[in-house]
Amino acid sequence: MTLFKALLTGFAATASSLAIQHEAVDLLKPKHQRASLAHTLHARRGHKQKSGPLPVVLVADGRSGSKPTMTALAKLTGSCLPQEKESRDGSGCWPELFGGRALVALQVAKMAKPSQLVATYLKQATIVHHDSALVGFQWKTFKEKYHTTRTPEFKEAWDYLGDQHVRALYYTRNPLDEFLSTAKRAAHKELASNCAPDDDECMRKLSEPFHVNASSLPDFISDYFLAQRAILNDMHTSNVKYLKVSYEELVDNPDAESRLHHWKRVMKFLNLHTVVNKQKVHKALDPSGTKPARRGAVVKNWAEVVHALKNRMGGQYAYLLTDRIEYLYGHTH
Repeated sequence: MTLFKALLTGFAATASSLAIQHEAVDLLKPKHQRASLAHTLHARRGHKQKSGPLPVVLVADGRSGSKPTMTALAKLTGSCLPQEKESRDGSGCWPELFGGRALVALQVAKMAKPSQLVATYLKQATIVHHDSALVGFQWKTFKEKYHTTRTPEFKEAWDYLGDQHVRALYYTRNPLDEFLSTAKRAAHKELASNCAPDDDECMRKLSEPFHVNASSLPDFISDYFLAQRAILNDMHTSNVKYLKVSYEELVDNPDAESRLHHWKRVMKFLNLHTVVNKQKVHKALDPSGTKPARRGAVVKNWAEVVHALKNRMGGQYAYLLTDRIEYLYGHTH
């Protein structure tokens, strides 16, 4: 309950900081009487916005690596930066509008219609951040618990995105990497999610070997794909226009040419004429030039992980064991 109260406090702070105006009354009108956000979809040139910011939703699991993508997207397009979790003033964009856990999302839906939360946030964010190319929020999808949030209330929220032509970036990550990242995070709960570039002690501890429950891996991956199919179905059913992109394409991609290609796909999908090149993308992802290369950590029982992938469920998930994952978590790391 404490977390829920904190979340509601956050919504109240956001509403206050965004100075909710009388225009918000429009959100309570019947759907056919509402002012559409679709006018923001006109072609843009550079960062100049004549018709206001483009509303966008980033649909992603937790531990999907979405934060660096949102930050880079904001920097490349001249948009407002993601809201820091520790911020209490409601500033910034890309908040987790329904929270980061399925239980919290369900509690939020009991207090306010998710569709109205979406409408209110996007409407007021476009007012406050009127010079921003984009404004958006995160729709966290809770991995295997996504099905618990497939309620009529959240269906209305998907329908609102479709009706208002709000574009979605459907963001994924190799589920094996998600599984290992989550286990690594659980093994180092006392550390910050991301170490400062000059915090050698934090980096050393975060790179220490850790143990995973390899027997649960096949079910985790199976449930992951079931949830992803449900998400895709919900977006299709509500006519949400989306682009599928991944952490491996936009962030953890050692091929600079390939990474640039995928960032150009994002710009084209968002109908932005922002010019991007390899240098700009690199700087947006690592503005100081001091960010260390991604560090893995040896999984103590790596042989069990490999065995589970290659021998459980007919070995159908063995393809997820990429050279990159092997390098980051295997004993050769």
